[in-house]
Amino acid sequence: MGVPAWRIDDMVNLGHSGPGQDDPVRAAFTANRPLFAAAFAFSAVMSILALTTSFYMLQVYDRVLNSRSVDTLLLLTIIAVVAIAVFSALDSLRLRLLARIGMRMANTLAPDVLRAMVSTTSQNGGTAVRTGLRDVETIRNFIGSAGFGALLDAPFIIVYLLVLWLIDPVFLAIVVVGGGILVLIATANQRATNPPLTRALAQAARAHEFAEDGLRNADVREGMGMSNAFVARWREQWIASLSAGTLAAD
Repeated sequence: MGVPAWRIDDMVNLGHSGPGQDDPVRAAFTANRPLFAAAFAFSAVMSILALTTSFYMLQVYDRVLNSRSVDTLLLLTIIAVVAIAVFSALDSLRLRLLARIGMRMANTLAPDVLRAMVSTTSQNGGTAVRTGLRDVETIRNFIGSAGFGALLDAPFIIVYLLVLWLIDPVFLAIVVVGGGILVLIATANQRATNPPLTRALAQAARAHEFAEDGLRNADVREGMGMSNAFVARWREQWIASLSAGTLAAD
């Protein structure tokens, strides 16, 4: 989300004539702070309910198997089912809430971004500012995605670590070491894939802009018999973006 947010901020500042404009993305976040707080509260409750199955199995092994009490098993099962149902309901509500937060932010940003695109294009021309509305859509989709929900869940990993420590410090050590290894692998993966992925996105954007420019002058190109050359040149740029994207994926 950082790249589109920076581009939107830069574009809006270019589009406004007055100095010292506020960060529009930050202002949109601030305006929706109560809704973000509600989503964060959902995550707090869900982080506790996510331990349901683990505690259920612990209680089954600790109490039910020793006492062979069917009533205890039934009561534990009812509690677990209710807790999982509440977790599912909160997860669904949080996703719906995040989707609406994303829509509210897009509604706040899009008019200013479009005005800035018009102003900047009229002053400087070029195609660099044409992706502003797509960047707004990127922010909206990210906020309304499960990935953003995972970011809200991240602070509550402390709860899980504390539970592991209470059960057995060895479990905590295994998880911490394993988590550190995963972080190192993710960091290495990011460093390896970021350059080709950046090139792929840039080349795809250039190919898209080239196609848009060509379509604006389609009658001239068709009349001069340049359509085949135009398509061939666009195809070269498109294939280059696909090649870079495939390299990043590999």
